[in-house]
Amino acid sequence: MGIKILKNFYKKKYLFLIFFLLSFAQLDLFNLRNNSFAFTSQDNKSSNKKIDNFGNEYLLDSGDSLFINFIGTEIFNGIYTVNPEGNIILPEINRLQVRGYTIQQLEEILNKIYDEFIFNPEINASIQAYRPINIYIRGAVKTPGLYVFNVGSLKTGNIYQNTDSNLLKPINIKDNQNNDSRSSLKIPKLFDAIKIARGFTHDADLSNIKIIRNNSNSANGKKIFTEINLLSLFLEGDQSQNIRLFDGDSIFINKGGNINKTIIELNRSNISPDFITVYLSGNIEKKGLLNIRQGSSLLQALASAGGTKDLTGKLSFLRFEPEGMISKRRFNIDNNAPINSYKNPILFDGDIINIEKSFIGKTTSILKEFSSPIISGYSLYNLFDD
Repeated sequence: MGIKILKNFYKKKYLFLIFFLLSFAQLDLFNLRNNSFAFTSQDNKSSNKKIDNFGNEYLLDSGDSLFINFIGTEIFNGIYTVNPEGNIILPEINRLQVRGYTIQQLEEILNKIYDEFIFNPEINASIQAYRPINIYIRGAVKTPGLYVFNVGSLKTGNIYQNTDSNLLKPINIKDNQNNDSRSSLKIPKLFDAIKIARGFTHDADLSNIKIIRNNSNSANGKKIFTEINLLSLFLEGDQSQNIRLFDGDSIFINKGGNINKTIIELNRSNISPDFITVYLSGNIEKKGLLNIRQGSSLLQALASAGGTKDLTGKLSFLRFEPEGMISKRRFNIDNNAPINSYKNPILFDGDIINIEKSFIGKTTSILKEFSSPIISGYSLYNLFDD
């Protein structure tokens, strides 16, 4: 009897112990879930994190070429290129994933890994050749889209721009570039991206440009962003706002709503193309496409085309807005109209100008069409009447 009671006691004891362990496991699981949720929320916040010291470290990726210096073990020294999978192939350890790491992080990883093969390893890494830098720009610029800055290892860098045929068209970088301290590479900056996008529209808000950038793997690879006041560069010469661009950057320029006269003046600077193309037709000396300097007014364009002909009437002005709307004006030409006024606007690329004939000019044209056959017939009659 005593043995049976003892067995029942142990059974109850084991059941209690099992119940206790299960409860503890459920509690841990609940805490783990809570911790996981908190971590995820924090991660999501980091994806929208704005920072002042804006990600100035270069992140490695496919196409980069690295020079790795094994101090004391020079046989391993060499140039290692990051393959499309984001790996480099190294002696002894074979494949190593480097995508998304900075040079400093890579050096720490290498010294830690090679501690198994080399006594007190001292390994340094540097970038030998940069991969092409892909930049996406949208918002209040004249030609938004994806652009590729091919800085590579060339002494004179090239920019490659997307075209309608999805081919890359090379454009030489000639100015507004800072040389890399270790080579003659050309490093693109914010000014260069806006310039390649043919400048900003007249309603751009340059005081609030948003740039989104990839973060390093040590920060879980989430996005970071900053806001740039590019107006201070133009108005105050603050070049700290003209930040360096990195592969994968996205640039968004907000619209300010109303056309800003300051922006119009800035668009006449070298951030926009030197020349634009407008189309002239009607009662003017030179018809067709006309290349004029950026920032030219309507009256300046008419003068460049040789001026209007006699018996000129109203002028029709047409512009295709970026939003797909068409802006139309029709007025009498006023040779005294101030620049950037209703009758003498600053011209944009693609503007169309048609010079109409006056009522007398139209009537004269009609009379010529009807009178020419009569005159010809009369002359022919006189010829045979002799």
